[in-house]
Amino acid sequence: MNKKIYEKYLVSPITKKPLHIEKKIFTTDDKTEKYDIVKNVPVLLANEEKSEWHRELIEAILWEHKEEITEMYKKIDWNKSPVPIYIEYIKKLVGGKEEIKNALLRYSESNTENWIADINTEYTIKKEQIKKFKKYTTKGMGKYRIKNIDKSKHPYKEYSTKVIEDSPKTILELSTGAGSGTSAVARVKDKDAIMFSVDIGFECNGNTIGIGKFLKCRNTLLPVVANFWYLPFSDNTFDCVCSNCGLDESRENNKTIKEATRVLKSGGRFVTVSRKNAFMRQNPVLEPFGFSKEEIDELMKKCRLYSGSENLKELCSSFGLKCISQDDFKTAKDIFFTISVFEKL
Repeated sequence: MNKKIYEKYLVSPITKKPLHIEKKIFTTDDKTEKYDIVKNVPVLLANEEKSEWHRELIEAILWEHKEEITEMYKKIDWNKSPVPIYIEYIKKLVGGKEEIKNALLRYSESNTENWIADINTEYTIKKEQIKKFKKYTTKGMGKYRIKNIDKSKHPYKEYSTKVIEDSPKTILELSTGAGSGTSAVARVKDKDAIMFSVDIGFECNGNTIGIGKFLKCRNTLLPVVANFWYLPFSDNTFDCVCSNCGLDESRENNKTIKEATRVLKSGGRFVTVSRKNAFMRQNPVLEPFGFSKEEIDELMKKCRLYSGSENLKELCSSFGLKCISQDDFKTAKDIFFTISVFEKL
């Protein structure tokens, strides 16, 4: 791992104290905080967080049934659509439309200031996550990710062009995921530009390593496991913060945007690709219960989940980000995405 760069940029996600590597862990100078390094990837999560991503809407609906959610996730075959089992558990634990609406409204009124990113209360990285991570770290997988975006109708080229428009020297990507957005930006950024790719899913960080191997930029494309609500970087660090569908698939968008603004330099840019509205993502789960598009969008907004590009614009404005542009793109499957560019005032 690039020890010099990590020690230069990383800080405690909670106290923002500087971190340094000692005996294969990150620690603060006063030794009061310690964070794991797993497979050369910094895992900068609070002690009660878990390095795993789950479905944001399901967690909001079932937030009062934490133990049952944990059991549900154990039963899901992620190679298949999890929607049927989601619906099964919602019917069993919550009920129908009115009960779902009431559960979401209770969630919307709850204080999440001290919430952690996941429903679990013990920090672990599972064997299957390690297995997937190792698979993704190969040079061949990095090549596959890049070939995949070249064939896609998703606006990766337009997105990456917006990210590098002002030749940023420091870039923070929120949500590595399958690595498509990471690939698009990494292959066109300045070769000396430092780019951190952050994801709470440990295995997703393997994509960053695989892409770095293939593009020969492993020293400047760096993975970090972290929670968007508590980014492990100091104020005013980055020329650009970017995200390819990361906001769509996260809870507490207000916290994420607040953090993105904090780590941006004055005049820095926040560039996002997101679905034009939440209905495209949430409809398969809520439609069987009779929710309309208008109802879904309104509930998402109240629950601080991603509700659409217009609400994103409003949120960003409230945190001092000026909208420079918003452009819509239609994919081959008639899915609309919006590329939004904001500037920190």
